[in-house]
Amino acid sequence: MYLEAKVLELMALLVEQEVEAQKGKNQTHPLKSDDLQRIHHAREILLRNLDNPPSLVDLSRQV
Repeated sequence: MYLEAKVLELMALLVEQEVEAQKGKNQTHPLKSDDLQRIHHAREILLRNLDNPPSLVDLSRQV
């Protein structure tokens, strides 16, 4: 449940960022390189397992 809440929080932040960008208030907060590497790794895992993707908990453990 915690991880699902964190995913929803990230999605809300992305939506907020997009709304601000459309209003011309683009104040992005760049991610750390370590965070970007983890995001890319999670993407690779999901792409490799499109037919049977891991649960959010399993994905977080792998990343």
